[in-house]
Amino acid sequence: MRFNTFTKKCFFVLIIASFGLTLPFKAYSVPFWSGVSSRVRSIFSPTRCTTPPRQTFYLVNGSQHSGVQQIASDEHPEMSQYQRAEMEIARYLIQRGERITNFNLTTQSGVEFPVKFFNRNSRTLLIIGGGLTSQTRSGNFYASTFYDYDVIKFEYRWNNLSNFLRRKSTFLHPFRSIFNDCAEEVATVVNYMRQHGNYDQIVGLPTCYSTYTFSLAQSQAEGHGRTLFDKLIIDSSFSSLPTAICRYLFDPRRQGLISRILSPITKRFPTNIAIQNHLATITRPPILFIHGSRDWLLSTREFREEIWPYVTTTRRSLLVTPFSHVGSMPGNPCAYKYFCDQFIERTFE
Repeated sequence: MRFNTFTKKCFFVLIIASFGLTLPFKAYSVPFWSGVSSRVRSIFSPTRCTTPPRQTFYLVNGSQHSGVQQIASDEHPEMSQYQRAEMEIARYLIQRGERITNFNLTTQSGVEFPVKFFNRNSRTLLIIGGGLTSQTRSGNFYASTFYDYDVIKFEYRWNNLSNFLRRKSTFLHPFRSIFNDCAEEVATVVNYMRQHGNYDQIVGLPTCYSTYTFSLAQSQAEGHGRTLFDKLIIDSSFSSLPTAICRYLFDPRRQGLISRILSPITKRFPTNIAIQNHLATITRPPILFIHGSRDWLLSTREFREEIWPYVTTTRRSLLVTPFSHVGSMPGNPCAYKYFCDQFIERTFE
């Protein structure tokens, strides 16, 4: 089979550049109580919630930036409840019990992918979508942090690289295969859990790369007159593929020969892979955006100009944190969970 030379070049350039789209997570979940077997510790590893240094968060509600709330982490009275003792969290998890189930799902197009389900007998299901380079680590970190919800994390089709590269569509349409087609996994997970679970609400929490696939899946569902998520928490989104790749290549930390060689190619990347196209058609679920003021992939000004105006739902909120790209959760897990819990429970209304 003969493939277009430019198409093959673009695909391998994307594979190389993708490793920088999401900053790696550190292992913040640590075993902390003695007298418990290593197997139990591997299942129950709640996040260490120590009192953080003074950090300021900004919360924007609705359509106007005039409603900005400035919240200091060391002054907010309710935030102290999320800084509970580690032993208390461990005791809570062990008493309540947690079942972890691994299984596979198959999309309508026949793609099989693995799913990990953390069952806490909750009425709220949190579906985690990771970045291109930190799916496993970030998924476990989120599952241990949101210990009072049922949590699902899954892997996209490209995680099984050998099967992914054997598919004809991967080389014929590399960008569509990595970005657009992967929205099918998101829809498959949500539809399966709606059929087999009994939840009051299903909340999507994607980061970086997954902000695109989750938004696309929700947009496609609304196009067919239904919805996937009851609420969306979009953390560290990017505006478009060319912008993200170029920002990665020209990041001062990664300047070099590879940047000068690949930069002309990135200008020919498809511009239709942009989250704005799908946010403009999402009207049903409330959305909480989480954006780091030090995000190197998308500045706060760029977010305000390129993302925020395209959000059509009036039930939207923006949380600006003092962290970098995908750094809000590891930077202050307690505050992160606090704001997400408030949004899940009452949508900041």
